[in-house]
Amino acid sequence: EISAERQFKEFWGKEQCRVHRFPDGALFSTVTLSDKRDFAEYLNIINKTAQNCYINKTKQKTKSFKRPPSYPIKVILYHTLKRHLNLEINDIELILDPLWSITPSSLPHCKQIGDKTSMTNLNTAYQRLETLMRRVCHSRNGIPLRLMELSQIDSYLWNTEITPPKQKNMVYNSYSLIDNLEPIQVMLKFQANDFWPKSNSRAVQYLKVAFYIQMRKALKKLKIHSLLSQKYIDIIINGYNFRCFIV
Repeated sequence: EISAERQFKEFWGKEQCRVHRFPDGALFSTVTLSDKRDFAEYLNIINKTAQNCYINKTKQKTKSFKRPPSYPIKVILYHTLKRHLNLEINDIELILDPLWSITPSSLPHCKQIGDKTSMTNLNTAYQRLETLMRRVCHSRNGIPLRLMELSQIDSYLWNTEITPPKQKNMVYNSYSLIDNLEPIQVMLKFQANDFWPKSNSRAVQYLKVAFYIQMRKALKKLKIHSLLSQKYIDIIINGYNFRCFIV
């Protein structure tokens, strides 16, 4: 049986794969799709196409333009077609951007038919979550490590869904109904520390649970609903359930 790591390296190529150590000590082979060292050929084509679309739309010649939300998919497709099917880049034409016309954050030259109001409400809730978590994750609340980053790992937060999960008014919902809220996944990354266990995965998990417990205690003082698990903490903001994982 071929290991997942070997399959990953065979797909991307050993030169693109780099071993990354995460704050909890876990080691994984990773690729960075926006890395110009590895994918410059693809990114240059994607950027040029996006710039031409911007110029055609605004009639202004400028270097300031918005890279399409489809660019990660394009990098993957370019890489797959060239590396595994031996196709030349100039012989490949990808037509993906019009598909983004059905999403709330559609491109300027596409028709808007997504639920933009609901996505705006979700983004507002996420911004509040960011502010709240930076306030909660503090030594005065029993969390000794500084929160470095909140990462949007859910497709809802990348505006690639037509509509977000339904927003619920928690004033009229029982606390026991929090489980019925569809979770929106968020990744929490704390500052690195030499005292963080690196080789004992069980100890790492216990430490994460301790952090979740302290977060819940701090959130309770702020009258913010939350639900605790051994693997994550659910935080309810503006009627949305943000499921936060520590990595």
